[in-house]
Amino acid sequence: MKILSACLFSLLAALSAVGQGRYEGNFRGDVPVGLHRAVSGGDTLWAVEYSTSGWITSVRVDTQTWRFPPQMKGTDWVEIRQGVWMAAGETPRTYVTALPPGAKAVVHYAGYVEGGNGFDNSFRRNRPVKFRLRDTVKGFGLGVWNIRPGEAGVIRIAPEMAYGFRRVGNIPPYSTLIYVVYRLK
Repeated sequence: MKILSACLFSLLAALSAVGQGRYEGNFRGDVPVGLHRAVSGGDTLWAVEYSTSGWITSVRVDTQTWRFPPQMKGTDWVEIRQGVWMAAGETPRTYVTALPPGAKAVVHYAGYVEGGNGFDNSFRRNRPVKFRLRDTVKGFGLGVWNIRPGEAGVIRIAPEMAYGFRRVGNIPPYSTLIYVVYRLK
């Protein structure tokens, strides 16, 4: 695998800033393909596997792996608030159940309808997203706040904490959403 070049300069800079090691991965044009990972001292810190069309097919953080499309059967979930769950990691942690005023984040993410197709992917666009956490879907903002900068996580959001009865783009009404998130800041 070749070391990523200037097309991911902003992600490399962010990874370096938070001490997340060397980023490796291949692209076909601007579409990520195959295995992408952060490596430090010979250890893989996290890895994302992409299909030939640029959609995430698996994510590995620590020793846990999630496969996509995310039916996520067998995943251990921790409910952080009614309708919002985080995929449990190796180390138990305390989760925040409310957002502080003015909280902001910079993330890369891939969004999926549970058991279905992807609907958005900032990794594929090669553009991290910066936003105020209260200006997004309730469950997404809360889930992102519970991912530390420089870490990855998987968030599961019930319809009542997502779009509810509304159809948004290609997201059907009453959909449970799964987000794979890498928080930069």
